[in-house]
Parts: sequence; C-alpha cells; structure tokens
Amino acid sequence: MVYLIRRFVAIYIDSLIAFILTTMVYIIEQICSGVEMSKIQTPDPDNLLLLELFLFFLYFCLNEFFIKSTLGKKILKLEILGFDEYRGKKRLKQVLLRNVIRFIPIEPFTIFLNEEHRMWHDMASKTTVVDVRKKK
Repeated sequence: MVYLIRRFVAIYIDSLIAFILTTMVYIIEQICSGVEMSKIQTPDPDNLLLLELFLFFLYFCLNEFFIKSTLGKKILKLEILGFDEYRGKKRLKQVLLRNVIRFIPIEPFTIFLNEEHRMWHDMASKTTVVDVRKKK
C-alpha cells in the first residue's frame, strides 16, 4: 500500500512542477509580448489547460528519455526499469507511448487491476516502476 501512495505522491509532485512551469511560461510570454508585470492578467482557463497538458507531456517525455526518471520519482526513491533495453528511436517510441497513455482518464486507477500494481502506461511500454529502497 505504501508503494501505491508513493507512486501517487510522485505524480502529484510532477504535476505540481508542470503547473509551476506553465505559470512561468505564461508570465514570460506576457512579458515578452510587452505586458507590464503589474498588468499581467489571469489567463483564459482553456488556454492555460492546453499549455499545462503540453508542458506536462513534454516534462515527462524529456525526463524519461534522457534521465529515465522524473523529479517526483527521484524524491520518493522510485525508479523506472525497462528503458535500458532500447536506444534512440525505439526508446523515443517507448517514452511517447508511455506518456500518451497517461491521458486516458481512468488510467491512474489501472494500478489496482493487477497484482504487480502496474499501470497501463507501464505495461504498454514494457517498463516497471520499482522501489529503489527494496532493490538494495
């Protein structure tokens, strides 16, 4: 049960990072377009959501492709296994598949559908998230 909680906390941390990145990108875009800092307005929620989804996807893809993890997973001592089997274009396809599946609304709950506690994005990409502390 602790493993499941740690996975959900890791995704929460990563989502928070994506939100902070979104806010920063929005503010920088406003400043670059000539809006004074004191006159930056609240963004349109639909546009902000699209930007956040894009940055969320980009954050996960870049981190998983280059460092095979995310900040949330590193903080909670979780590791993704299965990327070492692939290099270059194959790894890119694996990472993209893993992250496209995350957008299926019920996907987070698929962790409860099997004994190994693997989500659909883990199974489809042939990866597994493990507790680094138990590996030692």
